[in-house]
Amino acid sequence: MIHTSASLEQGVDPVPEGIILVVEVSQSTLKQDREVKLPIYARAGISVYWIVNLEADNVEVYTKPAEGLYQEKKVYNSGENVLIPTLEKTVAVSDFLG
Repeated sequence: MIHTSASLEQGVDPVPEGIILVVEVSQSTLKQDREVKLPIYARAGISVYWIVNLEADNVEVYTKPAEGLYQEKKVYNSGENVLIPTLEKTVAVSDFLG
């Protein structure tokens, strides 16, 4: 999870508005990450949720939560870069996959 430094400095748990990104690295938990965690994060208003899918060698990026669902999904494969929102930095998908 990446969150704003303000919540760390205050010593409190981050709120959805302060969370920039949640990342799940998934191999054996892929079904749970998609079917259980994804809707929980969407309902909570987490703006960006990534699933690093080790089985398919890609990163699934879910954005635009509304009414308990993510409205947008993009899949990035090895050789591509994924933008970390707010930080305006990119990460190579291959960095997650080894």
